[in-house]
Amino acid sequence: MISVLKAGATEQSYESKLFELKLKIQDRRYLNNAIDRIASVLSSRLVEAHGVTGNSTEFMIQ
Repeated sequence: MISVLKAGATEQSYESKLFELKLKIQDRRYLNNAIDRIASVLSSRLVEAHGVTGNSTEFMIQ
């Protein structure tokens, strides 16, 4: 089995982090915020990739 732990990480710290993440994904507010953040970042990257600045209606027409 290949280890995916960072250098210096222990199995216990990995299990602790996994448990913490499992708790977070059960929280609807956490999930909503995470989804909103992902959408915001993706939208910004798409706009940057098209070279659009400001509120250009040209981008919306394309």
